[in-house]
Amino acid sequence: MNTHIQDGIVYQQCATGLKVLGFADKDDTRADLAIPEYIKMQLGGRQYVVEIADGAFANSAYIQFVKIPKSVTEIGDSAFKSCDSLRVIRTYPIESNYRNIILHREAFCDCKNLRDVILCRPVVTEADVFNGCTFLEMCDMIFTYVANGTFEGCKFLEPLSFAKGARLRTNSVEKSGVTKIRFAGDVEYISPQVLEWLRKAIVEVYCTPDSNVAEFAYDGINVKFY
Repeated sequence: MNTHIQDGIVYQQCATGLKVLGFADKDDTRADLAIPEYIKMQLGGRQYVVEIADGAFANSAYIQFVKIPKSVTEIGDSAFKSCDSLRVIRTYPIESNYRNIILHREAFCDCKNLRDVILCRPVVTEADVFNGCTFLEMCDMIFTYVANGTFEGCKFLEPLSFAKGARLRTNSVEKSGVTKIRFAGDVEYISPQVLEWLRKAIVEVYCTPDSNVAEFAYDGINVKFY
């Protein structure tokens, strides 16, 4: 296995760059974790960091703040699951030309003290990504696909923003405390269960007048234009 260690973090070569495997020392006590955009190789040149592996930092008792570079496009299953001290996740630098990032199953599940996630980029989630993040308050990102259970148990989260062509599956938002949702354009798919939740819950839906979301106003949903 072709691995590299830099600043106490282990990397593995993958098809498109480097994958973060976790800490070299499993007892690492750092509170701030900054994943670099690239590392310089011994033979010259640089390799970009593109993935964070399954379970890479799961169950860390010390991580409080995570910085993820724009080069990362995938965060693996349970990568930060049950990091009880984790409070903030953000991307750097803040720019407008981000590629999509995929958050795989349970990537941040059960991070009980997670408050803010600032990725500022289009996001695709697999199931249960933020499930059990009880105190999550802000997700600054634009969702293009939201899978089942993504926000289950997130009681204080709002608002959520969805990209043009977004797809919302069953149980993706219904079991959360969301009260405001913003759509940047037409939606591609919203499950009947999500629509029923929008009708019954006290949810404000924001969209442009020419969006197909505006049609929800005729279906008993509280739609407002921006």
